Amino acid sequence: MVQMTAVKTWVTFPTVVVCPEINVPQEKILQFLGRIKYPPGVDATYVESIIWQLGAFYSRDVTFETADLESIQRILEFNDMDVETAGAMLTSTCEEILIKCKWRGKNITCSSLFRMEMTSYGFCCVFNGRSLKREMKNPGYNKKQAVQKLHVSQVGPNRGLIVAISQNDTRPPINTDLYYKWISLKNNGFYYVEMLSNGTPVPIASEIWAGFSTKGIHIADEVRYLSRDLRRCRMTDEPLKYFPEYHRTYCLMECEMARIMERCNCTQLQHPVLPGVRQCGARDIQCVRSSVVPFGAGVCNCPMTCDRDIQISMPSSFRIYPNLPTIDSFYEGLDLTRISIVRVYLQNVNKMIFSRRSYFTHFNLFAQLGGVFNMFFGCSILTILEILILLWRAADSALGN
Repeated sequence: MVQMTAVKTWVTFPTVVVCPEINVPQEKILQFLGRIKYPPGVDATYVESIIWQLGAFYSRDVTFETADLESIQRILEFNDMDVETAGAMLTSTCEEILIKCKWRGKNITCSSLFRMEMTSYGFCCVFNGRSLKREMKNPGYNKKQAVQKLHVSQVGPNRGLIVAISQNDTRPPINTDLYYKWISLKNNGFYYVEMLSNGTPVPIASEIWAGFSTKGIHIADEVRYLSRDLRRCRMTDEPLKYFPEYHRTYCLMECEMARIMERCNCTQLQHPVLPGVRQCGARDIQCVRSSVVPFGAGVCNCPMTCDRDIQISMPSSFRIYPNLPTIDSFYEGLDLTRISIVRVYLQNVNKMIFSRRSYFTHFNLFAQLGGVFNMFFGCSILTILEILILLWRAADSALGN
């Protein structure tokens, strides 16, 4: 059953993820080379020639040579530095790529809205999201702890989130996956960013509008209390092994973690650190990539979610022409040839609700059995019940005498 309703209360804002280029900027490489110590027989020229492969530890798009990755690991160990720390040093920070932000009609510093997190895309700036890896590092981590999501109540491109993204490199991209910045929107807000998918590249001197609307999937009570195999979906409030709530992508990630630990005997850099499990090294990268779980492969028992709200968004982009006048004060002081603008906003307050109902309930089963008995035995279930009652009374009377 499908119905349309108007959302008159606050609407949950989606998680917004902005990822810088995976390709390491040259100025970051030079800063890194100036801060590290070099083992005997290793110089800055050699490190500069291989350090770009560091991204292979956290991005599947980076090509690599195992021998070079082992050399990088030895250099990091010589400096008492792990891969995640080195990757953060070589990645543009949120303050560097997000130069201006506006939230619900007010200018706000981007650093108060976004936080750098490790995701399946690598290091990304996250708004209204969360990281399981960060939470599990906290000794007081509690899966049942309530979370506070950000919401909006007004419609329009000026009432959501507006971000100006710096685009320092104006050269044509060699590889879209490595040289473009990416943006990804995830449903329901406060989404765990370890399992991202379907990002949108952010071209230079362009503006992306991502208006979203809400679609709800609800289930009736007669479906809620069916077994999991019969209803073929799982409730949101059913926790997983590590995640405090159920979502199909969370289930796929836990399945992927189990496959990598079983096949490679390690845990991937993007995944939470587990007690007694080592982090995957250079020689494990090929094994890790062959153990990745595709979203629709069917290798994991991860049914769909029964009850949840989904934000539907179809981003559109157009080129910014710096010579044309602008009517929005947000553009003031920005070099429109070296930035990109992203607008994420509530498109309308209409909410389409899809309701799951059972086509065959216990009452229907009882009625069907009555018809079957009437057809094949010439009597109904009520008649059989009357006969059973008479037999019970006769037996009870005989025993009493």
